[in-house]
Amino acid sequence: MKQNETHTRVFGPTPELVSSRLRQTLSNIQEEEPVKKKMKLQPVLVILLILALCGAAVAAATWGSRDMMAYEEQDGVKRVNEELVSLITPIGQTFEDDALKVEVIDAVFDGHSLIAAWTTTNKTSDTLYLLCDIRTNGEYTGAGITSNTGERFLQPGDVLQSGISCRTDDIVLGTPENDATFDDSCEVKMRVSVLRPRGDVVEIETLHGDETRGELDAYLAGIDALITEGKIPMVQDMIEYGSSIPYEEGMSTADMLAASGMMELVSTLDVAFTVERNTKPKSGLPGGDPVEKDNGSYILRVTRAELTPNTGTFNLERVFANEEAALTYQAYHETDHTNLNWDFQFLDENGETSWSWNWSGSADTQSPVEQPDGTWVWAYRGVMTGLVRMPGTVAIVPTRDDPETGERSVAHPEEGITLEIR
Repeated sequence: MKQNETHTRVFGPTPELVSSRLRQTLSNIQEEEPVKKKMKLQPVLVILLILALCGAAVAAATWGSRDMMAYEEQDGVKRVNEELVSLITPIGQTFEDDALKVEVIDAVFDGHSLIAAWTTTNKTSDTLYLLCDIRTNGEYTGAGITSNTGERFLQPGDVLQSGISCRTDDIVLGTPENDATFDDSCEVKMRVSVLRPRGDVVEIETLHGDETRGELDAYLAGIDALITEGKIPMVQDMIEYGSSIPYEEGMSTADMLAASGMMELVSTLDVAFTVERNTKPKSGLPGGDPVEKDNGSYILRVTRAELTPNTGTFNLERVFANEEAALTYQAYHETDHTNLNWDFQFLDENGETSWSWNWSGSADTQSPVEQPDGTWVWAYRGVMTGLVRMPGTVAIVPTRDDPETGERSVAHPEEGITLEIR
């Protein structure tokens, strides 16, 4: 099962209930960027999801997947990837019961990633707490961004604009190859639940991120005390679950809240729709053959370079004559195995990253592996979603830390490879 911080924010706690919820609260306060896995990727533009920050529940007259693509360039102007907009598929499906109505508006799927938009309406006369479990092709969603998908209160008659932009592939870090294929379709299943509070909802002060361990313990104890008194603690529209909420394998967050006695389950609505892929990837490798650049101390080899209007997928290798040579390019810092000594930049035909790419995928390296011909290979792969424009060329520029000056991520364009995307 693939999980990330966005998933945790949307789908609720894991068995490590207290620490998970605490991390969520701290994450909200620190306003972290969309999820990036494993390594330092340097995002160069900020995706602004309409209503994601204000969280307003408003009418859905113009809401759609196009709004989930909106980004703001350095000049402050919001733009969208027009090529991706042209691929949006109307869905137009409605699911409802006595309490809820979910209208799926439209979506776009490129084989690796999904963008979809829908609205959720509270049909009752009560204030209800919304939760939403989302899966794509049977798995929890991969790295991405969500907008108003759950863990918030809906007032009577509210129409909540919601959406998701996420990866759907099953790429697992730590495997030797990025062998993900392009799926022909994406089956989306959502379980939308609403609950009614059984006690008074009490808004409590948020954490500030600089608390001592003792202050954190007191904070959590205060949450438990409120729950014991029959009250429901809330932080920034999210319910705090406390440390004694019941949990069994397979229980959803809605199940746990209902079992705790904090809330009454009013309705669970199952939503399902399928989005067909209507675009083919473009390649940067002529005839599919690898492209190499001999840099003397190592060979840079590109074995995969595929782009759709929303996703870029790359497999790269640094090839060394022997193990000793490979280890001089140790991938990770000796004291910090989450950051890389070396990395790559992906630049468009203008030599820019400030507006052409938004990293919200994953990248990783392996330990050097000996090949049958005696060479040693450091493997690298990256998957990026959220392209804001399909580039005509991609320059792959190696970067590495300078051991003498200590400068991080020094670019070496003379060692790079430029690919034409066709």
